[in-house]
Amino acid sequence: MNDYDKCLTSCKSKYLIDLFDYLNDGGISYCVLGQTKDLPDAIPNDIDIVVTSSVLSVIHFLIVKFTKERGCQLVQKLNHEQTACCYVISFQDKEKVFYVLNIDICSHFYINGNYYLSSKSLLDEKMLATDIYNCTKNFFIASPKQELIYYLIKKIVKRDLSLQEFNHLKEQYFKDTKGGQQQLLHYFTRDDVLLIIDAFKENNYKSLQRSIFSLKVVASRSAFNYALDFLRELKRKVHRVITPTGLIIVFLGPDGVGKTTIGDGIKTGIMPAFRKLECFHLRPYSLNKKKKNAEKEQNIDVTDPHGKPSRSKIVSVIKLFYFLADYCWGFLSRIRPLKVRSTLIVFDRYYDDLIIDPKRYRYGAPLLFAKVISRFIPKPDLYIVLDAPTEVIQSRKKEVSFEETDRQRQSYLKFHQKNRNCILLETTQTLEETINNGCREILSFMNSRVSK
Repeated sequence: MNDYDKCLTSCKSKYLIDLFDYLNDGGISYCVLGQTKDLPDAIPNDIDIVVTSSVLSVIHFLIVKFTKERGCQLVQKLNHEQTACCYVISFQDKEKVFYVLNIDICSHFYINGNYYLSSKSLLDEKMLATDIYNCTKNFFIASPKQELIYYLIKKIVKRDLSLQEFNHLKEQYFKDTKGGQQQLLHYFTRDDVLLIIDAFKENNYKSLQRSIFSLKVVASRSAFNYALDFLRELKRKVHRVITPTGLIIVFLGPDGVGKTTIGDGIKTGIMPAFRKLECFHLRPYSLNKKKKNAEKEQNIDVTDPHGKPSRSKIVSVIKLFYFLADYCWGFLSRIRPLKVRSTLIVFDRYYDDLIIDPKRYRYGAPLLFAKVISRFIPKPDLYIVLDAPTEVIQSRKKEVSFEETDRQRQSYLKFHQKNRNCILLETTQTLEETINNGCREILSFMNSRVSK
């Protein structure tokens, strides 16, 4: 483990311990699910916590209160099941570097809208976690038989089982063989139970791994409960579509200001708050059968972006409408669905660049047309304008004249002043400081969004 990983784990551990103490002091009934042997010293991507239904109804306010008291921020709330939310908490270390902690809290256990276990059963016989020396830790875990059935169902439904996960299941089974057998018989056929137990007894990981695709959980829900679950799941999905948890960011600035380097650092810094990452250059490319490099398609020589003559007025206007169609259809067919699925969507350049630097895109019609079209172009959640003194930018790249770089820079500064959802990021500091400032601004924006 390198110094960065040690620092990351140490920071996360501190806040996780604080969270457990906060729940304990508040008398909250909870337990941590999954592989908890190394907690809080080693932290997985998500911390799975189960609470009662009554606690789940107020957990959002408890998390908000916790973050305010501890000086951190709640930046994301992902309602991924009808009784489960993933809360993403961001915080800084002494060096002002940002980290995030993912806390997945549920009551009843659902996967893909299907009910499997009640929170009452998962919390039944919960116990304090212990370390290898049998000393108690400051958080509760599920009993071995409950952990066994929860984790096994989760792996079966997701059709995925690693050797480490198999060993975890086997360990839970042998901690309470009688209780484990009773739980297995309640959710699986007798033949399947024999197959699972034999795999544990013979330490045969491959056997259970091969069978993971054929094992089926025996459901015992009434038609009425199925109907209620369907309506609740429909409500959750509609809410996710109306209030998507993804984020669309656009990086703007003159060539040489550091868009690529700083953008990559910021993406790495805030990526843990999202499910996935998608990057675009200039536009969505929804009308192209094949993804192409934007610079090549626009016939732009990146070493001499103003080297080719502008297109005629008619061709330029036609190109504007082509851009409009691509942006509108692209947002409907590609960008919006990605945003609903909690994706970080990053654009390097955007339509606004065409207005600020028309020569780059060989635009030959009056700018008035381009400005009118811009009113109908879908807008991102956040613009990030990168800025530095003209001398600094020119020292990095001299693709255009000093006067042109200065003109573009002033245009981007005016753009920042006119747009409320725009962050100005100075790039004259060290790379680490600039990236940290960008992460702080974006996470503060996300915190405001969650608060609303």
